Amino acid sequence: MLLSWAILVRYLLGFLAILALTTPGVLFDLGLPIWVCSL
Repeated sequence: MLLSWAILVRYLLGFLAILALTTPGVLFDLGLPIWVCSL
């Protein structure tokens, strides 16, 4: 259970980091499918 929470937190932090590094809107819309598939 604890490991699952650790993975979830790491996933969310990575997601927020990507949002912070890219400009909102077009880049996010184009990058999201690629990022999800890379998981």
